[in-house]
Amino acid sequence: MPQVTQPGLRGLTGQQCSHLRLWSRLALLSAVAIAFAPGLTNGFVWDDYPNLVENTNFRGLGFEQIRWAFTTFWQGPYQPLSWLSYAVDWQLWGMSPTGFHITNLALHLVNVVLFASVCEKLIMAFAAERFSQRAAVFGSIAAAGLFGLHPLRVESVTWATERRDVLSGVFFLGSILAYLNVYPRRSNCLKLDLKWYTVSFALFGLSLLSKATGVALPAVLILLDLGLRTDRPWWKSLLNKIPFFVLSLVIGLVALAGQRSAGAMQGMDHSTVTDRLAQLMYSIMFYVRAATVEWSWSPMYERPMPFDPFQARFIWSALGVVGVTVLIAAFRRVRVPLMLAWLSYILLLLPVSGVFQSGLQLVADRYSYLPLMPLYLLAGAALAGVAARSVWHMRLGAGMIIGCLVTCGILTARQTQVWQNDETLWNAALRNGPSAMAHNNLGALAQARGDHEAAMREFARSLQVIPKYGRARTNLVQAIVSWDDVSPESLDLAEQTLRMTMQESPDCVDCWYALGLANQRLGRPDLAVRDFQKSAELFPTSGKLLTALAKALSDTHDIESARNAHQRATVVAPRSIAAWIALAEFEASQNNPDAAQDALTSAAALDPADQRLKDLREKLRNLKSPASLPATRREGI
Repeated sequence: MPQVTQPGLRGLTGQQCSHLRLWSRLALLSAVAIAFAPGLTNGFVWDDYPNLVENTNFRGLGFEQIRWAFTTFWQGPYQPLSWLSYAVDWQLWGMSPTGFHITNLALHLVNVVLFASVCEKLIMAFAAERFSQRAAVFGSIAAAGLFGLHPLRVESVTWATERRDVLSGVFFLGSILAYLNVYPRRSNCLKLDLKWYTVSFALFGLSLLSKATGVALPAVLILLDLGLRTDRPWWKSLLNKIPFFVLSLVIGLVALAGQRSAGAMQGMDHSTVTDRLAQLMYSIMFYVRAATVEWSWSPMYERPMPFDPFQARFIWSALGVVGVTVLIAAFRRVRVPLMLAWLSYILLLLPVSGVFQSGLQLVADRYSYLPLMPLYLLAGAALAGVAARSVWHMRLGAGMIIGCLVTCGILTARQTQVWQNDETLWNAALRNGPSAMAHNNLGALAQARGDHEAAMREFARSLQVIPKYGRARTNLVQAIVSWDDVSPESLDLAEQTLRMTMQESPDCVDCWYALGLANQRLGRPDLAVRDFQKSAELFPTSGKLLTALAKALSDTHDIESARNAHQRATVVAPRSIAAWIALAEFEASQNNPDAAQDALTSAAALDPADQRLKDLREKLRNLKSPASLPATRREGI
């Protein structure tokens, strides 16, 4: 019996169209898997350590692990389903990084298929009269290929911590796919299919429990209704989205509370409305450029500090947003789909655009995972329109998109190697521009391998990029205090950099103390005295600071001031054995055995077993020998 050609297929039977859809999607999935395969051997990087390696709370699927997943704000985000997915990984793979990467890639492949399905449905819904099913399949594969193979996806797929992107994407796309079945096709019936509506709503909730960045989906669904169901009143569409909006509001507020609890969310005192608006405009244009004309992607695009919203790049971005919007409005024939895609892109970008600023980043590749989908759909629809014109046009379009996807695949495979380990990651960030976080994290890596020289230099360079970067300043202070095996050149760089940051934070006690130690080691006793005095003024009840000041005063031969500082240290910190021992050593160096013995007795009363007391007693016995006095004085000085 001959097969019957379905309406709108224009020469393709239903079975042929299904075969085309199946084999083209399998080919695309194979290409995506091959492109991301090099990243499967990568190790854990960056936040993987606090989230996964050092965190044992998620390991298991018992009641305690599930309760923790739904109640924790670990590192800021609220993502209970993402934590549960890590628990499954741990059950399957242990703590093998490859296992976590395999799961990320598998979820991304699911998203590629789901996005292709969504694109095909929407292309046919908007242009069923002009496009064949074959053209719609072609356009959907092109859109899904651009989404799945673009190097912008590498951060979300290759970084284990960003499981939340790919997992939330599965439920996000599933929710849209279910929603497209809510209303009967080509029907004026206002009654919705409650079964599909419930499925869409449930999947949306699961998406938010994986990562809350999809909170704008209800608004996007309203735009879809306005474009697809022009015969239905807009208020009907708004009314049936109320449950979606309520869920968005609840989970959104919980997510914001999590970010605030981790100290990641910036208030208006750090980022004004003008700043946030400028960052929003920049974000809108940045991801368009990054998806089209940019050929260099980075794990860190740092927010400039201080932030100037009137920099040229922010002004040009604002003009670009206005220009694109006006240009779309000028295209009367395709104005509606263009504007719907543009507005959907902006709505999906809002939660990660800097309006709710957290962290040091200005923008991030991972933030484009959901927002760019409407623009990829638009590109796929345009290619479907080309393919619908003739077989020759379809072949031309196929050649163009295959070339584009092959290029994307090669670039993606190369980009996965950036995420191989922390060293490759942060060096790649620096190749794209200065980064305080990159320098600081490279310093931490150098410290871990015992290279104090390189670590101190990296911490200093980090502060040169962002003087207010508290983590780098803490690391630099600890480095100066703890390490005495660095060269004078590195120590001098650290001292100059730390002093520069003091203009922003003049009340940092530890910083003044570190500056004093640095100058003491560099042979600058007068500067050391000044820095220790400043630290002691800020914290006058610290015996440690007064003792450091006393030793610096001794180096300047101001003996009476040094004795006074030592005595003050024992008064403000009478339980500090270090203060009493320092006073005893000072008096011994000044050939005052009686005063030294009194201080020694007070120290022994606190801890008779302290090894330093034994050495000090020997020194006091030697004081009775005149021949030893000069040596004793030299030791004290």
